[in-house]
Amino acid sequence: MEILSTGEKIRRARIMKGYTLKDVCKDRISVSKLSCIEKGKMPAKSWELDFIAKELDISLDYLSQSEEEQLEAVIRDLGAIKDINKRIEKLEANLLYAEENDLKGCAFKLGHMLFNSYIKGGNMDMTQQMIPRYYELWKKSCLKEADLVFCRDMAAFLFSAGEYGQAAGYYRSLGNVSKKHRRIDTMAHAFSCEAACHLKLGKYEQACDTAANLKDIVVRMKPGHEKAEAYKTLAMLSLRNAAEKFPAYEEKAYEFYDENAESKAEAMYEFASTMFDVSMKEEAAAYVEDALRMYPSKSHQNRADFMLKCIEELVENDVHEPARKKCDDALNLAIKHGSLKHLEKAYYLKAKVLESEGDNRNAEIYYNLSLDTLKKFGTRSELQRKYMQVGEMYHRLGNTQEALKHLDYAIKMEKRI
Repeated sequence: MEILSTGEKIRRARIMKGYTLKDVCKDRISVSKLSCIEKGKMPAKSWELDFIAKELDISLDYLSQSEEEQLEAVIRDLGAIKDINKRIEKLEANLLYAEENDLKGCAFKLGHMLFNSYIKGGNMDMTQQMIPRYYELWKKSCLKEADLVFCRDMAAFLFSAGEYGQAAGYYRSLGNVSKKHRRIDTMAHAFSCEAACHLKLGKYEQACDTAANLKDIVVRMKPGHEKAEAYKTLAMLSLRNAAEKFPAYEEKAYEFYDENAESKAEAMYEFASTMFDVSMKEEAAAYVEDALRMYPSKSHQNRADFMLKCIEELVENDVHEPARKKCDDALNLAIKHGSLKHLEKAYYLKAKVLESEGDNRNAEIYYNLSLDTLKKFGTRSELQRKYMQVGEMYHRLGNTQEALKHLDYAIKMEKRI
């Protein structure tokens, strides 16, 4: 949909009908006045718009619709575009238009959509570049709930990027803003996620302090995903300081996840990770197995990501036998669907398992398979870290020559980053 000013609509309709300015004006409006209206130099009065609409046989509503109203209609349509690259292209163009025409409310809405579209499309460079621009759009916006939207977007992005300290700050701000707007569900979500940030940072006392606020309002939340996430956080905290409450919180989390098997599996993984932290090793390993069985297989990409995350948790906690079997499953899945990213990670985890079991010969093979695969798609930073890993592996094996060679590659690669 093309956005036109009132004057542009009049001029376009007039030219399409083959009318001159004088033909439209007759003896009611001066030719100079209509010319100024078309060029946007002068606004039309309501009776003039009514007269012009009748002369050009066009809708008065169409003629009267402001650029902001037109852009609002465009924004509603943009959300329905499924192709992420097409959506980003249109969002960028419309955001530029909104900024150039000082349409602050529309600009903020478009900035919000574009920021999240970059994230959904996996374009982290553009997401990072968008942050200061999005911040300025937020500061200029006069929309009632702009604070809620911006704080939530930034907190979620920073959490997903592993910047838990900054994310906690934004979730704290989101909680304060939610309280001001009396948005109970959003406030509970903010408390839940802030506590999760503190857990990720190992700040258990702060997590418990934040969760104390959550306990008071979680029961007032509407049923749904966010309520499930709140109970998940309470369940994870209970494993650390009140294990007897864990089953009740766990059951509540699953109840509000409803039929969402992916979210249930993710929760099981989080519970397992916490159990490993508190020396409940056997229970944790069992939860990982349950999580892998629960996770749906409709998306090969997502399932492979989840499987490798679970395997990494097992490897880091020295649960070798299940990890080895799962590595083989992950390798087969990656080979079947031709995913180099998943293949590289599976090779690396298999190498870690083999080395921990003392099979150094095969561990060396799989470390090098991981490196060779990463060379086909990895960034310089990723390759630098991989050379370091392989060099450290050779150092552990006592092969000084290969260790120095790969560490030298890592140093050279670091200089090129």
